[in-house]
Amino acid sequence: VYMERSVEAAEEFTEVQEVINRHQTLSSTRKDLVEHDQANQDAIDNERACLTKFKEEKNNEMLSCNNQIAQLQAVNEEAKGTTVKWEGDWAHIQNTAAEKTLTIGQIRMATRNLFILISKYLKQEINETSDDTTTMLDRV
Repeated sequence: VYMERSVEAAEEFTEVQEVINRHQTLSSTRKDLVEHDQANQDAIDNERACLTKFKEEKNNEMLSCNNQIAQLQAVNEEAKGTTVKWEGDWAHIQNTAAEKTLTIGQIRMATRNLFILISKYLKQEINETSDDTTTMLDRV
Protein backbone atom coordinates (compact mmCIF):
# COMPACT_ATOMS: atom_id res chain seq x y z
CA VAL A 1 0.00 0.00 0.00
CA TYR A 2 2.79 2.45 0.85
CA MET A 3 4.55 1.71 -2.44
CA GLU A 4 1.35 2.14 -4.40
CA ARG A 5 0.74 5.55 -2.82
CA SER A 6 4.35 6.53 -3.54
CA VAL A 7 3.89 5.56 -7.20
CA GLU A 8 0.69 7.56 -7.41
CA ALA A 9 2.38 10.61 -5.82
CA ALA A 10 5.45 10.43 -8.06
CA GLU A 11 5.18 11.55 -11.62
CA GLU A 12 8.29 9.63 -12.63
CA PHE A 13 6.96 6.11 -12.01
CA THR A 14 3.77 4.35 -13.13
CA GLU A 15 4.20 0.98 -11.39
CA VAL A 16 5.67 -0.34 -8.15
CA GLN A 17 8.08 -2.59 -10.07
CA GLU A 18 9.61 0.48 -11.70
CA VAL A 19 10.39 1.91 -8.24
CA ILE A 20 11.89 -1.42 -7.14
CA ASN A 21 13.97 -1.64 -10.33
CA ARG A 22 15.15 1.94 -9.87
CA HIS A 23 16.11 1.18 -6.27
CA GLN A 24 18.04 -1.91 -7.31
CA THR A 25 19.84 0.06 -10.06
CA LEU A 26 20.75 2.84 -7.65
CA SER A 27 21.89 0.33 -4.99
CA SER A 28 24.03 -1.51 -7.53
CA THR A 29 25.51 1.74 -8.81
CA ARG A 30 26.22 2.87 -5.25
CA LYS A 31 27.94 -0.44 -4.50
CA ASP A 32 30.06 -0.10 -7.66
CA LEU A 33 30.95 3.48 -6.75
CA VAL A 34 31.93 2.48 -3.20
CA GLU A 35 34.13 -0.32 -4.58
CA HIS A 36 35.64 2.01 -7.15
CA ASP A 37 36.24 4.65 -4.45
CA GLN A 38 37.91 2.06 -2.23
CA ALA A 39 40.14 0.92 -5.10
CA ASN A 40 41.06 4.55 -5.77
CA GLN A 41 41.81 5.11 -2.08
CA ASP A 42 44.02 1.99 -2.05
CA ALA A 43 45.83 3.24 -5.16
CA ILE A 44 46.29 6.68 -3.57
CA ASP A 45 47.66 5.09 -0.38
CA ASN A 46 50.02 2.96 -2.47
CA GLU A 47 51.21 5.98 -4.44
CA ARG A 48 51.71 7.96 -1.22
CA ALA A 49 53.85 5.13 0.14
CA CYS A 50 55.85 5.07 -3.10
CA LEU A 51 56.25 8.85 -2.97
CA THR A 52 57.43 8.72 0.63
CA LYS A 53 59.94 5.99 -0.23
CA PHE A 54 61.09 7.97 -3.29
CA LYS A 55 61.54 11.12 -1.19
CA GLU A 56 63.58 9.21 1.38
CA GLU A 57 65.78 7.71 -1.33
CA LYS A 58 66.33 11.11 -2.94
CA ASN A 59 67.08 12.70 0.44
CA ASN A 60 69.66 9.97 1.06
CA GLU A 61 71.15 10.58 -2.39
CA MET A 62 71.30 14.31 -1.68
CA LEU A 63 73.04 13.68 1.65
CA SER A 64 75.51 11.41 -0.10
CA CYS A 65 76.14 14.02 -2.79
CA ASN A 66 76.57 16.73 -0.16
CA ASN A 67 79.10 14.55 1.67
CA GLN A 68 80.94 13.94 -1.58
CA ILE A 69 80.92 17.68 -2.34
CA ALA A 70 82.34 18.40 1.12
CA GLN A 71 85.11 15.84 0.58
CA LEU A 72 85.92 17.24 -2.85
CA GLN A 73 85.98 20.78 -1.46
CA ALA A 74 88.47 19.63 1.18
CA VAL A 75 90.63 18.02 -1.52
CA ASN A 76 90.33 21.19 -3.60
CA GLU A 77 91.43 23.36 -0.68
CA GLU A 78 94.38 21.08 -0.04
CA ALA A 79 95.31 21.23 -3.73
CA LYS A 80 95.07 25.02 -3.67
CA GLY A 81 97.44 25.09 -0.69
CA THR A 82 99.87 22.80 -2.50
CA THR A 83 99.60 24.96 -5.62
CA VAL A 84 100.46 28.08 -3.64
CA LYS A 85 103.50 26.32 -2.16
CA TRP A 86 104.73 25.11 -5.56
CA GLU A 87 104.11 28.50 -7.15
CA GLY A 88 106.23 30.05 -4.40
CA ASP A 89 108.96 27.48 -5.00
CA TRP A 90 108.80 28.13 -8.75
CA ALA A 91 109.06 31.89 -8.22
CA HIS A 92 112.08 31.30 -5.95
CA ILE A 93 113.70 29.08 -8.61
CA GLN A 94 113.08 31.71 -11.28
CA ASN A 95 114.50 34.47 -9.06
CA THR A 96 117.56 32.37 -8.25
CA ALA A 97 118.07 31.58 -11.94
CA ALA A 98 117.77 35.28 -12.80
CA GLU A 99 120.31 36.18 -10.11
CA LYS A 100 122.72 33.48 -11.35
CA THR A 101 122.28 34.64 -14.95
CA LEU A 102 123.01 38.22 -13.89
CA THR A 103 126.08 37.09 -11.96
CA ILE A 104 127.34 35.07 -14.94
CA GLY A 105 126.79 38.08 -17.20
CA GLN A 106 128.73 40.30 -14.82
CA ILE A 107 131.57 37.77 -14.64
CA ARG A 108 131.70 37.51 -18.44
CA MET A 109 131.71 41.29 -18.77
CA ALA A 110 134.46 41.65 -16.16
CA THR A 111 136.48 38.90 -17.87
CA ARG A 112 136.12 40.61 -21.25
CA ASN A 113 137.13 44.00 -19.77
CA LEU A 114 140.13 42.41 -18.06
CA PHE A 115 141.06 40.64 -21.32
CA ILE A 116 140.85 43.88 -23.29
CA LEU A 117 142.93 45.79 -20.71
CA ILE A 118 145.63 43.14 -20.62
CA SER A 119 145.64 42.78 -24.40
CA LYS A 120 146.07 46.56 -24.80
CA TYR A 121 148.75 46.60 -22.12
CA LEU A 122 150.62 43.79 -23.90
CA LYS A 123 149.82 45.36 -27.25
CA GLN A 124 148.22 42.20 -28.55
CA GLU A 125 145.60 42.09 -31.27
CA ILE A 126 142.03 41.75 -29.95
CA ASN A 127 139.36 39.72 -31.74
CA GLU A 128 136.25 41.84 -31.04
CA THR A 129 133.85 39.18 -32.30
CA SER A 130 135.07 36.50 -29.90
CA ASP A 131 132.73 35.91 -26.99
CA ASP A 132 134.45 32.81 -25.63
CA THR A 133 135.00 33.62 -21.95
CA THR A 134 137.03 30.45 -21.33
CA THR A 135 139.54 31.36 -24.05
CA MET A 136 139.77 34.89 -22.68
CA LEU A 137 140.47 33.55 -19.18
CA ASP A 138 143.16 31.21 -20.57
CA ARG A 139 144.91 34.13 -22.29
CA VAL A 140 144.71 36.32 -19.18
